[in-house]
Amino acid sequence: MNRTLHYLLLSVFISLSGSALAQEILGTVTDEKKEPIVNASVQVKQGGILKGGAVTDFDGHYSVKPLDAGYYDVTFSYAGKNSKTITKVVVSPNEQTGLDATLDAGEHKLKEVTIYSKPLIDKYKNNTILTSKEISQKPTTQTADLVALTPGIYQQTRGGAINSGGGRTTGNVYIIDGLQVQGTVGIDLAQGSTEQLEVIASGIPANYGDVSGAVINITSRGVAQKFTGTVKGQHSLDGYNNNLLSFSIAGPVLRKRNIDSNTHRRESIMGFALSGDYYDDHDRYPSYYNSFVTKGSVLSQIQQNPLKIVSDNNGLPVFNPASAYVTNSDLTTVKQPPHNDIKEARVNGKLDFKLNDQMTLVAGGNVDYTSQDQYNSARNLFAPEATPVQNSLTGRGFIRFSQRLSKPGQINDTSKHNLISNAYYSVQVDYQKLYQVDEDPKFKSNVFEYGYVGKFNTKY
Repeated sequence: MNRTLHYLLLSVFISLSGSALAQEILGTVTDEKKEPIVNASVQVKQGGILKGGAVTDFDGHYSVKPLDAGYYDVTFSYAGKNSKTITKVVVSPNEQTGLDATLDAGEHKLKEVTIYSKPLIDKYKNNTILTSKEISQKPTTQTADLVALTPGIYQQTRGGAINSGGGRTTGNVYIIDGLQVQGTVGIDLAQGSTEQLEVIASGIPANYGDVSGAVINITSRGVAQKFTGTVKGQHSLDGYNNNLLSFSIAGPVLRKRNIDSNTHRRESIMGFALSGDYYDDHDRYPSYYNSFVTKGSVLSQIQQNPLKIVSDNNGLPVFNPASAYVTNSDLTTVKQPPHNDIKEARVNGKLDFKLNDQMTLVAGGNVDYTSQDQYNSARNLFAPEATPVQNSLTGRGFIRFSQRLSKPGQINDTSKHNLISNAYYSVQVDYQKLYQVDEDPKFKSNVFEYGYVGKFNTKY
């Protein structure tokens, strides 16, 4: 069966302050006496690329949006105060991230750098969110298995489909980098490339539409300020012969000197992230119990003589399947059942380009190719070589353009805040395609050969 799905979606989001669709960082900037600081500068960067900014109001409050989900570095500065940078600030899909800062007076203008710590209780968030650090500590990297760790989610077996609140598995909605996925094929990203996994099992916002299950929001890895890369190889020693080869690289592509800065440092205006996996698994989800298989000599005899003649009550010959006469002594058990292989390749990437201080362009996507044996224990007893193979190819991509209608982190010449400080618009174009076919490993697309066992010349 062939299934080819083409989807082209043009999404235009025009939003002002208070929209439920905008991710933002907001908070209050105060001095050492806990008094609000007016006109303090707030700059938000991702991978060294300026993503937005703001100045605090008369109460010391600020808000920076729109921001894509991911990790950010936030810098607070004010004349006569030591600047402060908080790194790895987590911004989750459709969520507000609260971030307050205190700036101390200093004659030497020290630059304080701290690492963001996820609060135990966040008044801005009501959902379950796994960060990349938390995901790396889990015993699995498959999306469905990670979602199953969320309260209210049920999964019968590892690697199986998930149910939310008693709903059907088809009622769940998967979103990868703002792109709503059709189906559940190709929802796994390469290892180490998932920055956040958000699960909304109840109280689903209206902007997601009519959802009867859970909403799973996946955010892929963002760009990096410095070039980084990892390569990993893995081979199982437990007898199942599962293998993995993985890579991940990220870094800047283009830099330019900031004309507004007194330093000669060049800031990033374009960065990339690219990750990939290749799996060669012979039993990805092994059972605790050994599997039964027919002994080789017995199976060979059945394949050469598939029918056995017996007499009925009237003495007439009756042809019965030879497999009907197999007993327990004709079987044996194995730890790794044959014809249960999965070969899978995944690649996902992202490119982030700052056109200017108001306009950004983000492009990304992922490709997943899987060749998987449709293992069945009953079929594997007498016809293991006839195990069907499912080949699937999934490709998704998006381009998102965003423009703010005010310059980030600045005030006008009259030292007053701009009338419009958080207005913006975003335009996204995305595309996805799924190709999937189930076929016999021998006959493949020749459907007229299906069901043909062979020709036998035997005298009974």
